[in-house]
Amino acid sequence: MILSPYPISFEQHEDRVNITYEEWTTTRTVYLTEQAIDPDAAHTNMGRSIGRYEDGKLIIETDSLATGLNMSTGFFWTSEEASILEEYSRGEDDNIVTMRLSFTDPVMLVEPWEIEKHWISYDGELLDFECIDRERP
Repeated sequence: MILSPYPISFEQHEDRVNITYEEWTTTRTVYLTEQAIDPDAAHTNMGRSIGRYEDGKLIIETDSLATGLNMSTGFFWTSEEASILEEYSRGEDDNIVTMRLSFTDPVMLVEPWEIEKHWISYDGELLDFECIDRERP
């Protein structure tokens, strides 16, 4: 969802940031403080994200990602050791948000996979996502 071309929104709270993605109408919670971790908790598609602010940037570290086939700009397998580091910053005029992402998986990747993405400020409401179930011929 991070790489989706659709708009996203950030909602700042005292202890967390909620990121809502228009695609799939999904909200991701990024806690700004360490949370108690259940060692038996299952890894999930969105993992466990902890954020912090540094030099005006939102830094998010995500681990506990589900293993298996990941479909981003291509297909690759992920292991239990996969992690993501995201860095969000605003441009000088506040009209552009830049994300720098580094996906690390020492089991499946020789080196981190890195990407940079930009969003232009959008003041409208996010649209509801409606998945259309169609039968293939």
